[in-house]
Amino acid sequence: MNFTTEILTDVNENEWNKTLTKSKASTAFQIASIYRPHQAAFGSKPFFILIKKPTGEIVGQLSTVVHFKNYWLNSNVLSSSLTNKLNLGSTLSWINGPIIHDSSNQDQIFSLVLTAVDRVAKENKVLMIKGSSPPLALQIPKELYVKNGYDYKRWVTYITNLNQKQDELFHSLHNKTRYDVRKGEKNSLTFEVVNKRSVLEEYAEVKFQGVKRKNNIIKRNIILRDNLWENLYKNGYEKLFVVRHKGILVGGIMNMIFNRNIVEHSVTNSPRRDLFGGSFLTWNTIKWSVENDYSTYDVGGANPLPVSEKEKGIRFFKSKWGGKEIDYALFTKILDKTRLRIFRTIAQPNRIFNKIVNHL
Repeated sequence: MNFTTEILTDVNENEWNKTLTKSKASTAFQIASIYRPHQAAFGSKPFFILIKKPTGEIVGQLSTVVHFKNYWLNSNVLSSSLTNKLNLGSTLSWINGPIIHDSSNQDQIFSLVLTAVDRVAKENKVLMIKGSSPPLALQIPKELYVKNGYDYKRWVTYITNLNQKQDELFHSLHNKTRYDVRKGEKNSLTFEVVNKRSVLEEYAEVKFQGVKRKNNIIKRNIILRDNLWENLYKNGYEKLFVVRHKGILVGGIMNMIFNRNIVEHSVTNSPRRDLFGGSFLTWNTIKWSVENDYSTYDVGGANPLPVSEKEKGIRFFKSKWGGKEIDYALFTKILDKTRLRIFRTIAQPNRIFNKIVNHL
């Protein structure tokens, strides 16, 4: 079929999001406003790609962004300054996309989206492209990524069906998980759905201190948090859930919410592991999701072939919540290998993609 491609830097938000809802696989990571906070805080530039039938019907859409500088480097000030000055950290990235509305022509539409992505990347002198597919969608064959010049990596997530009774869901959890949740309850933990901007600052500080304890570098950015609150949180696309012990915030989960799908994207906990705050918080967040009539709860990605004890622990924790293991793809394309070699000497590019949304 003869499809047409449009590349835009702005769209009608209501129309874009309404079209997204035609697919059950759509998440908040593809809404029109998802990158506005990064645009305001860092000067990043959102792009919107549309694939249309001759009739004008939209059959494919992708919300993506070009970050001209790397603000998520886990490196010293000198390294960060060098990569930004030499334009070594520029990336084009997206999460949970593209969304394709015509399954019979899925491969062709996907290839057209990637062709448009290449055009945006080259025009903006991007070093690398990074994307992830929608876990709830019919997955694109690995061969098609390779054909379009991408390195393909299988990833998994665990998605819980929320269309069941709470008691049934609770009893489907791992035995150890139910034990940990009850221990948290006995420790007099309290669960809170955040409605105040000030609590986001509490959460950010706990996250900051956690990263600092690991001798990593993280940047506080009040402009980004202000814009996350104004553009995403106030409009219901992002929601923070926290757990407290004697009034003190000891953990939090930031979730993206859209199209009745909920996706975890940032989690932090205090060192007080003895409180069992992590399991208590996750269960109460899932319970809240059931009570508020959402359809799916995605705990976020994990390596299906963990290479370290940390990765094994992450995968095990994510598997404990009654969710179905679902494969999806992480894919990367390098546009300038010479610049990449210099970048790798200075920085750690493998961390960029994971920090784009998590950064506070």
